Amino acid sequence: MSLSPDQVSWIAHLARLDLTPVGRERMAHQLSAILEYFDQLSRVDTDGVEPLAHPLTVHNVFRADEPRPSLTVDEAWPTPRIAVAIISVSRPFSIDP
Repeated sequence: MSLSPDQVSWIAHLARLDLTPVGRERMAHQLSAILEYFDQLSRVDTDGVEPLAHPLTVHNVFRADEPRPSLTVDEAWPTPRIAVAIISVSRPFSIDP
């Protein structure tokens, strides 16, 4: 399948590409090669092939979700051991009225 120069220009416009005439010609060949490959893939006989979402068997690696006791409030929010100090600094600039 070969793309016309107008089709390549439209695709370049959609992709926000500013192609030179040489770049447009090269892009036409590359996109045509991609479309020909997809056409070749569409001709492959896939009757009897099961569709799959992943090529490997997927196993659940997580542990079983079993309820267990949660933290108490005192464990989750312990009393801070260090008091936070507040440092007062002067303004880095003055505001004129």
